[in-house]
Amino acid sequence: MLPPNLHLTYNDDIFLFQSDQFDTLRQATIAASFVAMISSFLVLVTFVYILVVDPKKANRISIRCVVIACTADGIDALFNILMSKLPGPQAFCRAAGIVANVMRLISASFLAIVGFNLVLIFVINVKRRDLLEYYYYPGAVLYVTVSAVVSIYFASTAPPVDAPFHG
Repeated sequence: MLPPNLHLTYNDDIFLFQSDQFDTLRQATIAASFVAMISSFLVLVTFVYILVVDPKKANRISIRCVVIACTADGIDALFNILMSKLPGPQAFCRAAGIVANVMRLISASFLAIVGFNLVLIFVINVKRRDLLEYYYYPGAVLYVTVSAVVSIYFASTAPPVDAPFHG
């Protein structure tokens, strides 16, 4: 049951926000996504610069993982902007939401690899650093794949977006 001060608005009573709240949320999403896209772009430009100036320093697993994470985050931000600009529920938003979720998973998993890698190298003092990379990428791919399949399964079995709210 909905609280008495919250009234459903928009088409078919499917949103739990009032119109002005929804517009504020959309504006915040767009602003944060633009900041994320600009930041991701700056990271990629910096990486390309380091790659040109000193390729040996750019050839580190932590730097590559940060670049992959920032690329995925930039794509996620782009999809958030696109979904925020479209009026009403659309099939594109459901598909774009799945892509955005996969990008978030990629970004999170590769940033987790950076932290895990730093702990293994600096705290545990693993000697064969070159072998770690052979485990990181397949682990990240497995994690993202399993999580994405579960997400897609639940999205495909969810009721249609325009179904009435029963609370």
